[in-house]
Amino acid sequence: MRLFSFILVLSLAALLGAAPATADAPDYFAIHIPAGIAQQMEIDGEFVDWYWFPSYAIITRDALLSRDGPDGLDLNDYDVTICVGWTGVDEGNQLWVALYTFDDFYDRDLLRGSRTVGDDGWTFALDPDHSGGAIDPDGVYSNGQEWTLQAAGDADVFALQGFSDSYSQFWANQPPHLVFATGPASGKPWSHGDENVTIHYEWRMTLFSFFDAAVLTGEGGAETSTVMDLTENAKIHLMFQGNDWDGGDSRDGVWATSNESEATGNGDSMNSFTLIVDPDVEAAAPTAVESTAWARIKSSFAD
Repeated sequence: MRLFSFILVLSLAALLGAAPATADAPDYFAIHIPAGIAQQMEIDGEFVDWYWFPSYAIITRDALLSRDGPDGLDLNDYDVTICVGWTGVDEGNQLWVALYTFDDFYDRDLLRGSRTVGDDGWTFALDPDHSGGAIDPDGVYSNGQEWTLQAAGDADVFALQGFSDSYSQFWANQPPHLVFATGPASGKPWSHGDENVTIHYEWRMTLFSFFDAAVLTGEGGAETSTVMDLTENAKIHLMFQGNDWDGGDSRDGVWATSNESEATGNGDSMNSFTLIVDPDVEAAAPTAVESTAWARIKSSFAD
């Protein structure tokens, strides 16, 4: 009941604090996660740990823009809620994302033959240092990257475009650079053709202002990439795109936070997220001691 109430709040919340820069790529906020809260959060596909997230920074279904397919969104067909947070250099230095999706028909027919973008799922594109310009579509030697997210329950995918075939061995898809989970546990696994599917995508990841992904050539990796330090008032480019297939040979809709035609491959067309510190969140955060106690309590639940 607690989780249901939280999702209901997210779905109804308005973007009170977001002032759009353009009609095609509105601006948003990423909220600082205080240490006391970050220490009690788990990347597990369950959203109860996001109770603290302020409503004005939530991206709702109504904020999505159509990039392909019919105009508008049908709440009974497709729904989404997105929260973006961050931790500073001394607190993990990572971007945190909670993405909730409802879809009346889950299409994951990999027999279509293309890369993982050929099914229901999400594209997550970013230009961490807000430098703009085109990114390499394969993410090799680039200032930005484009990732694919899909949930299968037993074969979840968080794949750099161009590296989908080797995502499970890819250094950037592994802790500590990326921690990714899907949920809720009660809904897994998801299979092609399932109806009325609710999926939670949750992850935290290190951002690289220069990303050297050329590991397939025996070169590159984390050692030759440049970590982006996340600090208050910094800006990063991000873009979320959801694909909606309903069992046919073509997508019924592509819904995104930016409907610029180059939004997945050009930082200038992505959304601008400002990393802010919310005093109310900071004031309400538990201390490190309180957080440790809460972690022990949650662990006892598992036992």
